[in-house]
Amino acid sequence: MLREEAKRRSGPNAAGNKMKREEIERLRKTVGCQAVLETTAFALDAKESTKRAMKYRRGGQIIIVTHAGRGWLIL
Repeated sequence: MLREEAKRRSGPNAAGNKMKREEIERLRKTVGCQAVLETTAFALDAKESTKRAMKYRRGGQIIIVTHAGRGWLIL
């Protein structure tokens, strides 16, 4: 089963399953990390956040957003 999945991902249609690089860059420029995290049930931990690094939590997962919403650090 794993081999079939690998073939599907690397086959001739694999490029159709991936976003084009230009589209990814456009999304990075227009959509902030905070918006993505908040729509996936991550909550801002205001007590642990600073002006330059915002900490988001979901259960035991922690993501720190830096660089004005352009950088991620997953802990």
